[in-house]
Amino acid sequence: MRTNVENTNVQTEQTEQKAELVSYDVVAMNGNKKELTFYNTDLIRHTQSIQKYRDAGNLAILAIAHEFDAMDKDKSYETAGFKTVADFGRIVFDYKPATVSLYLRSARAFLTEDENGNVQYKPNLPKLTVGQMIELLPLVKDGEDITPVIDALKSGEINCQMSTKAIRDAVSSIRAIPGKTKDNDKSDKSDLAKADKLGEYDKDKLPKNTTPESYAKTNLDASIEAFENYAKAMADVEHEETVSSKIDEVMTKLQELRAELTK
Repeated sequence: MRTNVENTNVQTEQTEQKAELVSYDVVAMNGNKKELTFYNTDLIRHTQSIQKYRDAGNLAILAIAHEFDAMDKDKSYETAGFKTVADFGRIVFDYKPATVSLYLRSARAFLTEDENGNVQYKPNLPKLTVGQMIELLPLVKDGEDITPVIDALKSGEINCQMSTKAIRDAVSSIRAIPGKTKDNDKSDKSDLAKADKLGEYDKDKLPKNTTPESYAKTNLDASIEAFENYAKAMADVEHEETVSSKIDEVMTKLQELRAELTK
């Protein structure tokens, strides 16, 4: 039985495939270096691609998501003893399992490859950000059927210029139970206003019908709305490209946190 050289000492099963021994350093998201030795060529290719795309910047998140999806389909992670793609992402790249799950689901629903293997959007889709894809996932049927999304785009209910909050609200409206009108949705207060009304957190003085869990969710939604406003303002402020990448990264992390807490 071969062993990946890594502080977690992940065990790998012998494979009948003839694969060249490849050993290289992987810089995890927390800055720690991990010396890894893999024997499966598919797993090596996936790992190197994810590292390359991750280092290329925020726009490459789409390609990383697609790579996780491809790995899930060919099951190459199993040859190195990983239980799931999320397990691989956590150990090798320090991605949270919820992050890998959201990336994988978004890629499977909205991305494909051209004849040259380049990642691209599925037909009839505009250029969506990962954050927008995550908000649209509730409309996807059986993991891959994006017909409801295409219909919503054609009807104008959603578009690629909308903020993630606007898309989230539109998706809620589309999925609303019969009898709930969009006018009612529009009359709702903003997440910032709702959080402001709750005031500073005090477990013993919470408003009626408010639990710590609902308080936390309301304030997380408000944080996302506030950060979206910040991002819009920064779009009109001259700054380095690295700032834009960090803004997008923070927004994605906030969405992942909400998805993990509400799943």
